[in-house]
Amino acid sequence: MSDVDVAIIGAGPSGIAAAIQLKRYGFEPIVFEAKRVGGLLNNAHLVENYPGFPDGINGAELVKLFARQGQNQSIKIRFEPVYSLTRHDRKFILETSAGTYHAKTVIVASGTRPIMFTDIQIPEQIKDKVFYEVFGLAGVKGKTIAVIGGGDAAFDYALNLSRHNHITIINRSRKIRALPFLRERAQANPQININLDCLLKRIRPHRPDSIELEYQGPQGEGRLFVNLLVFAVGRKPRLDFLPPGWETMGKEIDNLYFCGDVINGTCRQTAIAVGDGIRVAMEICNRSRPKEQE
Repeated sequence: MSDVDVAIIGAGPSGIAAAIQLKRYGFEPIVFEAKRVGGLLNNAHLVENYPGFPDGINGAELVKLFARQGQNQSIKIRFEPVYSLTRHDRKFILETSAGTYHAKTVIVASGTRPIMFTDIQIPEQIKDKVFYEVFGLAGVKGKTIAVIGGGDAAFDYALNLSRHNHITIINRSRKIRALPFLRERAQANPQININLDCLLKRIRPHRPDSIELEYQGPQGEGRLFVNLLVFAVGRKPRLDFLPPGWETMGKEIDNLYFCGDVINGTCRQTAIAVGDGIRVAMEICNRSRPKEQE
């Protein structure tokens, strides 16, 4: 069992920002990450509202810069999923894939996870062709891909994948919830088709390399054959490692902090997440600073 100064759960923009700021104050934070640095930012086609990049920057490239800055600050990142977080004798206990840790302070910056599509059954034979994130498809070229959804994520995913593939967006509503500039770019992109008011009725294997989608649209029943299927039907906070009720207790538990996408609802913006991480780090410093230093 190891003792940790400050444990940060999640290496997305919020967690990395918190770790960098804590290092500036003399703390030795350890970041626990289940998969990869950057979180949802890895999916972003183009980040255009993060100050300092007047021409915008690809999400994956911005993640590389965050990771490099963390390395320059000697931030310790352990790629160990956190399975549970509990508390005993005023110390937090983290159970990870590699062991048990004690921490006086914990920052939950675990981000979000995709909502699974459950409207109709997806056959087991094609589940390796079904995705909820697009960072794993960065090297895919020459494929036909269906993206299910009508929000910012669906349109951003479509734009990201359209550089080397042909994309069809399928939205069950006539209304597009994506930001106007995303909609306009998708509509102007010859590699993207947008099908509105289309309800998926069936998903089944077609050939070894393709999927058949049956849908009900404005013109009646239709079929679409694709190589890959991406769902972007919403996200929810990644808090499955917490005891019941902790996610709503907030500041009622001493030395437990939440920041970033895990608490920000639809305000999933990199700049907000970074600001959250820095704010939480400053709160921890202010609470820990001896009175005579104030």
